[in-house]
Amino acid sequence: MIFIEPLSEKGHQNFNKSFISLFANKHRVIFCADNHHLNNVEKKLTFNSALISKKNPFFYKLRQFLILFKSLFKIRGSRSPYVIFLSYDLVSFSLFSHFLCMIFPNKKFYVVEHNTFVPDDNLKFLFFRFISKKVKHICLAEFIESEISRLGKRALFITHPFGFYDSISNNLEMEYPECSGGFAFMPSSNIDKKISRVVENLVVKSKVNCALLYKGGGDYRKGKLVSQTYFQDYPNLISSASLIIIPQKFEFRVSGVFFESIASSGSIILMSDCAYSRAMSSIFKGSVIMIEDLIGLDDPLSFLLGLEVDFSFRKSVVRQLKERTSDNLRREFYA
Repeated sequence: MIFIEPLSEKGHQNFNKSFISLFANKHRVIFCADNHHLNNVEKKLTFNSALISKKNPFFYKLRQFLILFKSLFKIRGSRSPYVIFLSYDLVSFSLFSHFLCMIFPNKKFYVVEHNTFVPDDNLKFLFFRFISKKVKHICLAEFIESEISRLGKRALFITHPFGFYDSISNNLEMEYPECSGGFAFMPSSNIDKKISRVVENLVVKSKVNCALLYKGGGDYRKGKLVSQTYFQDYPNLISSASLIIIPQKFEFRVSGVFFESIASSGSIILMSDCAYSRAMSSIFKGSVIMIEDLIGLDDPLSFLLGLEVDFSFRKSVVRQLKERTSDNLRREFYA
């Protein structure tokens, strides 16, 4: 089975490792990626890091075409009928997909959908619709699979891997004395500044002794706020947080942090209202609270931490999603 990673995003490394492992026991894996991507996985074809530089958008698109052309040689030389693109550039792949399906009519092509299905962006949606209908879209959430299927495209649900983190140390209070009364954890800095201020005020103005640890543009501490560019003890923080905050509007893409939180923590997840958060709220009932629903409350943080929710059902929901994934994998690749 051929896995091609044209974008080789650093943030995709954990996902790619877990995703490839779903197939490694029953298929010989041929992995093609940037020469620094997943160093512990053997690569049969590497792309120079300069090829995935995004400094110039125009030349980036041209380089993506070059990567796709380079991958043709591995596809041609493999007997495997399955070729999975772990990510893709929308413009180059939408055009190249027709060429691929034409010269390899006996191959089955798949793409993993991360953030390429954007119905609200007319131009991106146009390129998405142009992708060959012979390509099957691997969707990491069932509601995305339903939306893409409605367009007449072929889609397959395979759940995002649930990275489980157990509490690995008890020295959090030594490293973060601000957390003695508990803490909220916001592990992403890629958010709107207005939302960031709302989240900060949620903690700063609360009567509850609860700190906010979040990924920011620099390292500093001020009162209840602790900002760091990198959290080395991320697994421990995810599994120990009183509240997980994921404020981005994901719409038709998924959050790896969400799945890690569901698997590892017994805490409420605070999210912005969007298609993705609404879908997850309906599956993991009581686990997700929308930021917008807190408007007007005197002390939202006190309200959140005071909620009594039984999270024991999460394990059964995760098990059901994994079982559906196993059934889909069996029908698609092992029948």
